[in-house]
Amino acid sequence: MLWDGPYCPPDYDPTETNYGNRGITVSLLSKFLVCRHRFLLRVRDGMREARDFEPSLSFGSMLHAGIEYQPEGKSHEAIQSLVDGLQKSAEPKSYNSIHQWGLIAHAMWDVYEELQPPVDFEKTEHKFAVPFPLKDGRTILLRGMMDGLLKNPNQLFETKVRGRLDIESLRVGLPL
Repeated sequence: MLWDGPYCPPDYDPTETNYGNRGITVSLLSKFLVCRHRFLLRVRDGMREARDFEPSLSFGSMLHAGIEYQPEGKSHEAIQSLVDGLQKSAEPKSYNSIHQWGLIAHAMWDVYEELQPPVDFEKTEHKFAVPFPLKDGRTILLRGMMDGLLKNPNQLFETKVRGRLDIESLRVGLPL
């Protein structure tokens, strides 16, 4: 799907968070800053790089799935569901790698739950879309997703997984 541009729609509704491909996200902005030409090829022309399994992106998605389903006590099921889906859509050469990263995600989740005190979420994976006026009078839409809103007012829960993973440190540090 192509990008609908950065501008806030004239019929903006503050209670609505699903604006499809309209607005600016951190991901879009970072792609633009890395390479404007590749950004245009992707968002204007719909071209994407051919990709197979990407450990850092998939590992982050696995942990985010764990966080999203933690309140229901289904973190491991969510992680495994993602692993199974990746294996169905990946090239056969990636199956073993996906399996190994799934094991690492499960082990990391156990460590995370052991070290992280229980969190009382109001919502997980909370989408937002906020208009932002520019100096020239135009208004853009800033949108994204927060990992979790806590029930305690004015608290936000965010996790980030590094884009480059140190596989050896993970092997040494996790009980696999």
